[in-house]
Amino acid sequence: MLPFLGFSCLVCLIQIFKYQFATLIRLKHFQSEYEEARRKDAQFLESKINLYARHNKEMLRELEIQQREMKDALLAMQRVSLLTV
Repeated sequence: MLPFLGFSCLVCLIQIFKYQFATLIRLKHFQSEYEEARRKDAQFLESKINLYARHNKEMLRELEIQQREMKDALLAMQRVSLLTV
């Protein structure tokens, strides 16, 4: 034991060390929760981005099909009009 420290100072130091240790444990726990939440958020955003990309591709494919059908319909109408002239 340190001779220059009285009993009350030693108790005070022990209390400070206990508080610091408890604080460190709480900080580690908070950090773990924060990292887990951040990981879940990243997974959620990635799934939404993938879903958006998939829907975007499907819409573009559908528009392309509709555009082809429109062109075919216009060509068919032109052929019919040429035949009736």
